[in-house]
Parts: sequence; structure tokens; C-alpha cells
Amino acid sequence: MRSILRCLVAVCAMTTAGCQESPVSPVLPVSPSEAMELERAEAKWAAKGFESYAIEVRIACGECPSYASQSVRVEVVGGVFNRAVLVATGEDITEDYGGYRTPVESMFARIRNANSDPNLRDLVVEYDETFGYPSSVASHYDPSLADAGSGVLLRNLEPLVR
Repeated sequence: MRSILRCLVAVCAMTTAGCQESPVSPVLPVSPSEAMELERAEAKWAAKGFESYAIEVRIACGECPSYASQSVRVEVVGGVFNRAVLVATGEDITEDYGGYRTPVESMFARIRNANSDPNLRDLVVEYDETFGYPSSVASHYDPSLADAGSGVLLRNLEPLVR
């Protein structure tokens, strides 16, 4: 995947007429500069070398479940969803949690696959400076679509040792 992404970035750089610096380009999942930023972030995340972590997830969207507007601490153990707890109350919502079950990996996948959504107009991403994970991903859709925009915030990552 990385070699294909590098190749596409190089081709796009050579044919600037076909590439735009907009966050969602018709040629790449993200613009050339953002593709390089994504690659650096994924490499930084991979270099940390842990598959078990806990992280706070906050989702904002029009038709999300009630817990989505709250911070949820999600635990991933060995790369697999383990548990979800409301930060404010400590309530275990593991059984009802339908959010991003592997938040960091899900956000990286969302960014890489941005162009597969024909209604997506813009994807705005910020990365954590220390660990490289996407700390903020905002999706902006065609304004004619009701409740289509969304945002995901990831924060307070804690590597888990099991």
C-alpha cells in the first residue's frame, strides 16, 4: 500500500494539472502533501510498536447514538476491541457501543479511503504530535445531504501493557 501511495504521489507531483491541493482529490485519497503527512503519521504510529491501548473517543454527527456526544474511553487489546466506558460516569457501555471499535486504525482507514465516498467534499485531519494517530477527523459533505457531516476526536491515548 505504501509503495502504491508513494508512486501515486510521484505521478501526481509530475502532473500537477491533474492534482489539487484540496483535502480530497480525485486522484488520491488526500492531496499529495496530505498523503505524505498521512504516511509520516502512520509510520510514527507503527514505530510505537503497541497493539493494546486505551483512548478517549468523541463522535459528533447528526444521527449518532446518545453516547456519541460524550467522551468514551475505548480499550483495544491485541488490535481487537475490548471495552468501552463513558468517561464522565464510568458506565460500561461495551455491549451497546457501536462507534469506532479500533479508533486509531479506523481513522487511518477512513483517511486512506476518503475518495470511496462520492458525497464527501472535504476531510480535515489533525495528527497527534507524539504518537502520530489522527487526533481529529472532520468529514464535510454536500450541504444538500441532511445530517451528513461528522467529526471524531481522539485524545488521551494510553498504551496498555497486558
